[in-house]
Amino acid sequence: MLPKWSALLIGSAAATYVLGQFSVPAGTIVGPLIVAIIFQAAGFTVILPSYLVLLTRCGVGVLIGSAIPITSIIDHIMDGAVYMIGVLSVIAGATLIGIWFAKSPLLPGATAIWALTPGAATAMSLEAPCNACDIRIVAFMQYFRVLVIGVLGAILSSAYSAERATDPGGSATAFPSIAADLLQDPAPFLSFGIICITFLLVSALPMRSFALIMGIFLTLAVSILRPFRLSLSPFVVASLHYLVAWELGGRFQKHDVLVVFQTLPLSILATGSLVAWTAGVAYPFSIALDIDYLVAILALMPGGFTLAALSTGISGTGAEVVVITQALRLLIVMLFVPTINRAISKRLQMN
Repeated sequence: MLPKWSALLIGSAAATYVLGQFSVPAGTIVGPLIVAIIFQAAGFTVILPSYLVLLTRCGVGVLIGSAIPITSIIDHIMDGAVYMIGVLSVIAGATLIGIWFAKSPLLPGATAIWALTPGAATAMSLEAPCNACDIRIVAFMQYFRVLVIGVLGAILSSAYSAERATDPGGSATAFPSIAADLLQDPAPFLSFGIICITFLLVSALPMRSFALIMGIFLTLAVSILRPFRLSLSPFVVASLHYLVAWELGGRFQKHDVLVVFQTLPLSILATGSLVAWTAGVAYPFSIALDIDYLVAILALMPGGFTLAALSTGISGTGAEVVVITQALRLLIVMLFVPTINRAISKRLQMN
C-alpha cells in the first residue's frame, strides 16, 4: 500500500516539474491527474479515503474564497451592473453551447452542460457525480479548457505587458501576490484553521454535500472581519491540487481512457466556440469600463484556477478588473449555475 502511494507521489511530483518547465497552466493538477489515470489504467487502484475527500472539498472551498477580493469589489461597486452583464453573458453563451453539445451521443445526459460550465473547473468536476454526469468526460473537458485558455491567457497577458511597456503612462503598482510567507503573515495559518473548522462542521452535521460552499462562505466571512487578505501556503495549495487530481484520476478505468479521448474533437470545438463568444462579449465590456480590450478578454475568459496565470504581467486597475470579474463569475457559478444546470438537464431528458 505504502509503496503504491509513494510511487504515485513521486510520479506526480515529476509530472508537475516537467509541466512546470514548459509553463503549462494548472500543472499541479494536470500532472498528478495524468499520473493517477496511468496508475488506475495499469491496475493500481487509486481511491482516497472518504475523510480525505471531504477534507479536500473543504480546502478547495477555502482556496476559492481566499481568491475573492472583498475590498476591491467594494471599490468597483459602481460598475457592478457592467460586471454582472459581462459575466452573465459569458455564462449564458457557455450554457447555450452546452445545450447544443448535449445532443451529441458521446456526451450522455447532462454531461455536456456540466463540462462546459465556465470557470470553477475543480468545483464542477467534484460536483458532477452528484448530478448523474460522466465525471471522466466532465473532468477532461473542464481541464482541457483550463489548459487552452491558460495558454491563451499567458499569451494575451504578455502582449498586454509589452504594449504597456511602450506606454510611459502605463505603469502602476503591481498587483500583490496571493502567496504568503508563513513566518511573516498569519493569513496561511488562519486559512488552514478555517479548513479544519469547516471539516469539523460538515462532519458533525449532515452537511457533507455543502463542504465546498461552506468553505467559501466561512472564508468570505473571515475576510470581511480581518484587515488582511487570507491565503493558503503554496504547500497546502499544491497538496489540495494533488488530492483533487488523484480523486478524479482514480475514477478512470482502463477502458475509460479511450472513451475520454473520443471527446477530444468536441472539446476543441467547444473551447473554440467559448473563446470566440467571450472575445465578442469583451469588446462592449472594455468600452463600458474604459479598459484595454486585452484586459477585458482576460477578465471574461473562463480559465478557472488559471486566474493567477491570467493576471501575470497586469498591474493596477487591469489586475483588479481581471480578479473581480473572475471572482464574480465564480460566485455566480457556485451559487446559481448548478441549480440552473439541473433544471436544463431535466428539460432535455423530457424532450
